[in-house]
Amino acid sequence: MHITKIILDGFKSYATKTEITGFDSSFNAITGLNGSGKSNILDSICFVLGITNLSHVRANSLQELIYKNGQAGIEKATVSIVFDNGDKSQSPVGYDACREITITRQVYKQQGKNRYLINGTVVPTNKVKDLFGSVSLNVNNPHFLIMQGRVTKVLNMKPPEILAMLEEATGTRMYEDKKRETQKTIEKKDSKLAQINQILQEDLEPQMKKLTEQRQAFARYNTICRQLEQLQKIHLAWQFVCAEEAERQKMTELEALEKVLEDNVTRMEELKNFIRQLQEEVKELEMKKNAQCGDKLTRLEKCLKDSELDLAKSESDLKHIKDQIRGEQKSRAEVKKNFQEAETQIKRKQDDIEKINAFSGNLLEDKNRADKALELAKKNLEALAMGMTVNEEGVAATLTEQLRQAEVELADFTDKLQQAKRAIAHIEPFLKMKTKQFGETENLLKKDNAEIKSHEDAVTYLQQQIQALNYDAQHMEELDVQKYELARKVRQLKAEVDNFDARNPHLTFSYHDPYPSFDRSKVIGPVCQLFRLKDQKWARAIEAAAGGKLFQVIVDTDETAKELLKHGRLQRRVTIIPLNKIRGSNVGKDRLLAAQKIAGKDNVFNALDLVTFDGKLEETMKYVFGRTLIASSLDIAERIAYDHSVNTKTVSICGSTCDPSGMLSGGSSAPGPSALEKLEERRGNAVELESIERRYCAVIDELRKGEARTERYNKLNQVLMMRRSEWGQCKARLANSFHAQLKEEVESMQAELGKHRKTFEEMGARKTKVDAKIKELKEHMKDAKGQQEKAIQEAKAKIDNCAKAVKAAAQKCGTEEAKLRELQGDIDLLTKEIEEAQQRSALCDEALNKLAEQLKVSEDVKASKVETKGQAAKRLNEHKEFLKQQTTAIGSRYKEIERKQKESDELKLSNQQTEHDVKKKRKEALDAAADVKAMLTDHPWIRRDREHFGKPSGDFDFARNEPREISQKVKELSGQKEKLSKTVNTRAHTQADQIEMQYKDLMKKRAQVMKDKDSILQTMQELDKRKEETIKAAYKKVNKDFGDIFSNLLKGASAKLQPPDGRSLLDGLEVKVSFGGVWKESLTELSGGQRSLVALSLILSMLLFKPAPIYILDEVDAALDLAHTQNIGLMIKNHFKGSQFVIVSLKDGLFSNANVLFRTRFVDGKSTIERFTAKQH
Repeated sequence: MHITKIILDGFKSYATKTEITGFDSSFNAITGLNGSGKSNILDSICFVLGITNLSHVRANSLQELIYKNGQAGIEKATVSIVFDNGDKSQSPVGYDACREITITRQVYKQQGKNRYLINGTVVPTNKVKDLFGSVSLNVNNPHFLIMQGRVTKVLNMKPPEILAMLEEATGTRMYEDKKRETQKTIEKKDSKLAQINQILQEDLEPQMKKLTEQRQAFARYNTICRQLEQLQKIHLAWQFVCAEEAERQKMTELEALEKVLEDNVTRMEELKNFIRQLQEEVKELEMKKNAQCGDKLTRLEKCLKDSELDLAKSESDLKHIKDQIRGEQKSRAEVKKNFQEAETQIKRKQDDIEKINAFSGNLLEDKNRADKALELAKKNLEALAMGMTVNEEGVAATLTEQLRQAEVELADFTDKLQQAKRAIAHIEPFLKMKTKQFGETENLLKKDNAEIKSHEDAVTYLQQQIQALNYDAQHMEELDVQKYELARKVRQLKAEVDNFDARNPHLTFSYHDPYPSFDRSKVIGPVCQLFRLKDQKWARAIEAAAGGKLFQVIVDTDETAKELLKHGRLQRRVTIIPLNKIRGSNVGKDRLLAAQKIAGKDNVFNALDLVTFDGKLEETMKYVFGRTLIASSLDIAERIAYDHSVNTKTVSICGSTCDPSGMLSGGSSAPGPSALEKLEERRGNAVELESIERRYCAVIDELRKGEARTERYNKLNQVLMMRRSEWGQCKARLANSFHAQLKEEVESMQAELGKHRKTFEEMGARKTKVDAKIKELKEHMKDAKGQQEKAIQEAKAKIDNCAKAVKAAAQKCGTEEAKLRELQGDIDLLTKEIEEAQQRSALCDEALNKLAEQLKVSEDVKASKVETKGQAAKRLNEHKEFLKQQTTAIGSRYKEIERKQKESDELKLSNQQTEHDVKKKRKEALDAAADVKAMLTDHPWIRRDREHFGKPSGDFDFARNEPREISQKVKELSGQKEKLSKTVNTRAHTQADQIEMQYKDLMKKRAQVMKDKDSILQTMQELDKRKEETIKAAYKKVNKDFGDIFSNLLKGASAKLQPPDGRSLLDGLEVKVSFGGVWKESLTELSGGQRSLVALSLILSMLLFKPAPIYILDEVDAALDLAHTQNIGLMIKNHFKGSQFVIVSLKDGLFSNANVLFRTRFVDGKSTIERFTAKQH
């Protein structure tokens, strides 16, 4: 069985239908450039063989196998392989009659569905797997498939994995798969056996036991029924006797209770008269108390509250002044800092000006020299024109005069040269001596310099640390200023909100939690805070429409309202509206339309339409505004309200109310804003307060986050200043030390010596120059005419050079003058900033002086307010003490009233109870008589046998048959009867027969399951033994072939397979290699090419043992050189003639041995393929 044709359609890079025909039955090779689709042919074969590990075909999902993932209009990928089935010895099971077998696999883009076809018929996946498995082509454990990297993988295999390769080659691997499936079957059999045992133990055996118990219960049931009938008759006789006795006893108790009821009524009348007398006394005492006190307590409390508010305001003012002082001090410090920075910049720029002036002086000297040289050159030209020359001073003279002057200069230069020489000879010995002394103190100098260097390094390190902190000191100072400013605004707005709340307590609602963990969300708030005006112009109208309801408080339920009223410690009388009870109404649509028809839509509105509110408060708002209209004027309001078609309360825009009943209220508005306008202003303040508080918290948070860096910066800065000071002290100490003085003397002598040496050199140079000039003059005098013409030409050239030098010097001077003007402008600006800073500093000082005066005044005011508050509190406490005494006197009488009232209430309750008891006893007496009568009616035998009840030795002898025992026995027997009546089963015998049949059937099934299990286990033992024998035989052959192939590929080397030390063949196999008869300890000692040859030899030896019909190799020669590649190709061609090889390779040494070569190319985004025979390639 081998491949003859492959048809690709939409698979990977093969976009269109591509047929690959002419496969050789033994050796086929595929080559081509990287990315041309050669490996996709191998992937297509694996795809048809049913591979499930998609990594072998370089894909993550089935959709990726479709051309361009199905994005190019191709919805499915199809691969068909035609197999030649002419060799019946290798034919798959069940397909002997087929000359060719065509197997197709398709995968669809939609949901990744795929299907298989065998000879055009759709078949399940397992059938395809069984077909290939029967001819040793198990693609999910493919020994016939050697992909890229498989060689390296074989090298890294552990002993069990190499053994698995051998098992796959022998075919025993499939037995292992079947064995695992059989073991699962055994587990299912065990599960079935356990299920049978469970049924026996949990169902059948308990049911048989239960039926036995039911038979016994039925017998007990009959006995109990007979006993119960006799005992119930005796018990009924005793109940009848007891009922007669109870009737007589209830009548006696009824008479006693009626007597007690009469006595209690008499006592209650006496207590009522006494309580009335005490209440009159209390009324007289309270009238006296009220006459003396009046509203004095309210006035004193108001006085104390006002003094507390004044004190709080004075404290707030005092704190505000202190904050302002801190702010001004900070501003003054900042101004001072800016002042110092400006002075520093001025000094730095003045230093720059001095440097530029110095540099400009040098430039000016250069320019003057250039001007002088130019002037001298011009004079020299004029003198030459007159037959004379100009000397260095620019004076025209004859050659004779110049020669005489040069001889005078020569004498002067010679004298100065001798003086410099004598001075050098005098200074050099002293300099040598001082230099020696300085060298002796050099170690001290190095030590001092090292210390200075240490301080300098420390300063540099600290500066780097500070810079690394990335700390913005100015930003942190700005945040600090913002903090104080925002805190001031928060205090100011809080004071305004608190003052508003204090002035308008009716617009807010204050209370204490009625009980711990009270949910404050239950209190929704005052009506005035639960809506917003759509337009502020309607404020007075809405306020008038709501009236007193504007200040009522909304809560969720009536229970919350009760708790607040009882335990909320409310400060003022307030009406509370529970949402679950409130019901509102609205102006009818017909009335509103009628009103709008009278006045126009823009002049009359429903009050509810002028406000916005939460939807859950709709009933509340209907309750407050629902029955009111708003008109744009009083005239319109009157016309609407009194019109019979409207007849609704109407409020004008100015707040006047017109009621259909005839009442008109309102008139002129009170001066100032309305309550709703005030409340809107408070809302604005509250919103602004919330916004500023958020900003304040953000600033505080940022400052808090920067605290660590600020602290670190301050510490580093402090250490930096200390190290800078130490550095300066070291430099000063070094400057005043002995070796520093020596250094100064040595440097002074060196400078003086350098000066004399320079003089010596200059005089020497001048002397040489004058000598040359004298010589030149003498030469000129010899040839005066020729020298004159030459001198004229040189003078002209010198004039040109000097003119250029003058121009260059003038440009440089201009540049430096521009820099000077710019620096002077900067200094003027900085000077102006300093003046402004001085003015700001003066203003800060003035402000601080004023604030200091205000602080003193504020502190005096605070002290006065504290004293006023103390006096108010003292007066209030004294008055409260007086009221307490009065209240005590009244309280004692109230307590007496309470005691008498309590006694009266207790008697009243006692009477109620007694009356209840009288009714109860009367009913009980009647019930007892009725019971007696009923028993006589229901049991006629009682009337007949009544005379025998209680007689000794009779059937109703209560002494012999104790009633309580009889009663207890009746209850017990009744309970047993009731219980048994529910459990007695009359069909127990039939059910027992059925259960016995089930029991026998299950025992038979259990025996069959045990027999099957033993048979399977015996078969598995036999197959395990045969597997071991097969593996041992295969091991010998594969081991021999492995050594032979490796020796042929690598001369002088040998290889073998052997079990790991201390283990058997079935535990695993490992590879051993020898060179020159020396066995290597590990494959890591081999080169990469040698290791690849070992792996390929092992793979080929496996293939030789039981050749599969088809082998697929993908670039297995990648790590081999050309010679070894050639040997591999020859070996495959000569030793594997019974199998078909399909090999992908890029090396000519391998595919040159192939009978058929396929070459792939990638053209226009698609793969194409060409076929060549052995002669053609």
